Amino acid sequence: MTEKAVSIQDMSRIHLIFGDFDNNINIIQKEYKVSIFTRDDEIRIKGDENAVDNAEQVIKTLISTVEKGETPTEQSVRYAISMTNEGKGEEVQTLTADCVCVSHTGKPIKATSQEKATHHRPPAPDCRPAGSKIAAIRPDPFRSRGKR
Repeated sequence: MTEKAVSIQDMSRIHLIFGDFDNNINIIQKEYKVSIFTRDDEIRIKGDENAVDNAEQVIKTLISTVEKGETPTEQSVRYAISMTNEGKGEEVQTLTADCVCVSHTGKPIKATSQEKATHHRPPAPDCRPAGSKIAAIRPDPFRSRGKR
């Protein structure tokens, strides 16, 4: 049996790391068959060496998520576990740096900035504001139908 401790800077946010009714920690405990508990300003993990290392990596990911001002969800915990199991645990933090959420297939979904949203492609050359001369010359496609 191995035991590791992960120190927490701000214990007031421990409830975000553990999740509602300790849901996030329960997922990690079931996945890796470890015991996770708090002592003073630390989260302690007890179990087999490899499982403890993986659980520690997932918990560090949760801590960094909380430090960024986000609340870890069950989906983000499962994503961190799957990436850790694939040996990409340290990459999770960089992959989800500007991630809004993670899709059901495990792909990070990132927000488009307002600048990108408004400038993603130039307007078509024949697009003009409604009050311009070109818009006034064009016939209205709905007027040609006739009256009913």
